[in-house]
Amino acid sequence: MRLIDADKLNQCVKEPSMYDINQADFLSLISEQPTVDAVEVIHGKWNDTYKSGYIPVPKNVCSVCDCCGERRSDYCPNCGAKMN
Repeated sequence: MRLIDADKLNQCVKEPSMYDINQADFLSLISEQPTVDAVEVIHGKWNDTYKSGYIPVPKNVCSVCDCCGERRSDYCPNCGAKMN
């Protein structure tokens, strides 16, 4: 998958000469757009126990990396997973 900058594409399409563009030219225009840097978001949740069954204190275990955190924040401090 290639993520493109939709704002740049939008600027190109808003030009008056673009109203009579055919499908092949439009697809070519899309392929010419610059890509953006993006990182896939990994989602996790806070568990009360490790995968082994051991119960830590405090009960803040990340479901992704199985590490214990100091508190239940929005992101795991160890692996960076977004906690839902």
